[in-house]
Amino acid sequence: MTPRRTVRWNVPIVAGLCAIGTGVLFEEPTTLLLAVPALVFAAYGYLAPMSAMALEIDRTLSVDRPASGEAVEVTVTIRNASRRPIFDLRVADGVPRLLAVEDGSARHTAVLSPGEETAFSYTVVVTPGVHRFEPASVLVRGLAGSTEVVAELETETVLACQPTARTIPIERTRRRQPGSNAAVDTGDGLEFDAVRAYRR
Repeated sequence: MTPRRTVRWNVPIVAGLCAIGTGVLFEEPTTLLLAVPALVFAAYGYLAPMSAMALEIDRTLSVDRPASGEAVEVTVTIRNASRRPIFDLRVADGVPRLLAVEDGSARHTAVLSPGEETAFSYTVVVTPGVHRFEPASVLVRGLAGSTEVVAELETETVLACQPTARTIPIERTRRRQPGSNAAVDTGDGLEFDAVRAYRR
């Protein structure tokens, strides 16, 4: 997991520094006191530790080998395996590029206590081929909101769809070879009037 700082706490810092500058410039102790809460608020955001997060993911499919054009429900379960609560969890599942989400959403947000899990479902329309799901993208924010942790949760999920076989009728064809060919219908046949001599 990769932590990164947000810009949410830049505003209190700027406000606090402006209050300090104004207080010093105009020699106003009251203005200096107003800067203290803003700086304490900002310092808490930077100093609040972002504990190590432990998340587990599970992805299940309603149908293992669906037919082409069939709708398959995908259920994703995220579990907080750490000892600390998660106050802001955001998940975007890795839907295969060739599959379209027909119902629901592949994105989810939740608040998780230690050991708690959350689940969400969505439906995709299957096309022929073998579709492998990408890792789910996860973003976790701390209580102060000043730190974000970005991670990818991977679990092997494959959705295979066989193409539908088309039945092609075989038409009866005539024999293309020398010899007699039995007629289907009977009749008088053909009568020759004369036979011409062979010419070279």
